[in-house]
Amino acid sequence: MAHNTGRVSTWWGNVLVGKILTPVGLVLFLSGTVLAMVEVFRRYVFGVSFMWQQDMVVVSLLCGISLYFTVSQWERSHISVTAVAEFIARKKSPARIRAVQIINAVADAWTGVFISLLFIWGLPLVFDYKRLGIRLQSQVIEFWPFFLVFVLALAPLALTYFLHAYQGFRRSDLG
Repeated sequence: MAHNTGRVSTWWGNVLVGKILTPVGLVLFLSGTVLAMVEVFRRYVFGVSFMWQQDMVVVSLLCGISLYFTVSQWERSHISVTAVAEFIARKKSPARIRAVQIINAVADAWTGVFISLLFIWGLPLVFDYKRLGIRLQSQVIEFWPFFLVFVLALAPLALTYFLHAYQGFRRSDLG
């Protein structure tokens, strides 16, 4: 089981996170940034702007960031509160280090459950937004495709938390 989980974890980190989520998130983030610069240039040099441009800047940046949450969690490069873990591990012993691993694993598992619930709660909203025709502020573009990206970005994030929880409970480093 641990060997299969190791293979899944390696594939998850190398293929999905490294080759899919990172470039897609980066493209969305950079396209929003470039579009914002074009918007500033058009607005202040020519005195005109596209009606939809501000909406596209905001949602492309948010979509890129929401995809990048999985990347930062996978690499454990996110901001975290470590006061309790650092206090426990201050005096090094195998039992204390294991306690910190368990605390982190429980936190990862709980966060995975929470993110999974957000995913489950968000899917029906995507269909409601489409059915109701909810639009962005400019009223030119529908909101549901962007909300779908936000919701779908929660699935790999939840799985990443669960993989990290499994690693913590098993005393292994699979990713």
